Amino acid sequence: MLKIIVKNYANIVFSYYIQGAKLAVVDSTDLIKILVLHAKMKYLRTEAATAYVERETGAIAGVTRAVQAATNPTEGQCMLQDGFEGAIMDGESRENTSMMTDGNGNVSVERLAERSVELDEGRQIYVQQVQQSVQPAMATKDELKVVVADVSNALVTVSKTVHDSALNVIVHKVLEMKQYVDDKVTDIDSKIDDKVTDIDTKMTDIDDKMVDMDNQVANLKSQLEKRLKSQEKPKKYLKKPETKTRYTVSKNIAVANGTFSWRKTIGKTDGYKGCYKTMDAAQQGLANFCHEQQGQAAALMED
Repeated sequence: MLKIIVKNYANIVFSYYIQGAKLAVVDSTDLIKILVLHAKMKYLRTEAATAYVERETGAIAGVTRAVQAATNPTEGQCMLQDGFEGAIMDGESRENTSMMTDGNGNVSVERLAERSVELDEGRQIYVQQVQQSVQPAMATKDELKVVVADVSNALVTVSKTVHDSALNVIVHKVLEMKQYVDDKVTDIDSKIDDKVTDIDTKMTDIDDKMVDMDNQVANLKSQLEKRLKSQEKPKKYLKKPETKTRYTVSKNIAVANGTFSWRKTIGKTDGYKGCYKTMDAAQQGLANFCHEQQGQAAALMED
């Protein structure tokens, strides 16, 4: 965990210098605050909480860790000490290693670490740590030869049994595999036959449809040929002449196609109007025209 802290701290320092400014004063407290707020520092938050409880309760683990940091600090602890503004304890650290062999030839290695620090008020804290490891005794050559012989005999016996049983298993598995393959081949042949039969049936249907289409095309071709021949010699239709009957009923009134019209010239004025349905209507129209012209002539004479 301390390596992660050192690495992140180095990244912070590097980012400040990349931006072209000098690194501001960042002590160990500021560093831990920055790292604890990071989303991926869940383990660091747990460690910080545990260290806080150990310090406030005076737990042996917390005191031992503090004495070790004061007497024999690691690389990460040295970095934190460099950024710590308060007083740091000073002390001594001694280590003794002893080795002992018992009757069975087992080698026991014991490592004793003695650390002591003196507080500002003169009180001294003394911590001892013991680590012990046991190495089993080494066998002699004669003992190894006996073991190798026993193992070889056991392997020969086992190999014969395993060989026979393995052959039986292999033969059985090969027969099962052959039966499985035969079943699969038979199934595939049956499916292929069904597919071929289905394809033949579909091809027959397609041939029948093609024959029907050929017959329809021949029928359409025959109809088109007949239509083209009929259009090459078009029938001549005689246009019925329009019959227009027109005759004069009186000097100024005529009738044509069942409608009456009048025509009259008074002085230099020509008058005409048609589309009367009756003779009386045409006469009345002519009389109106004459009356209008006479009224205009009288008005001119008075002027």
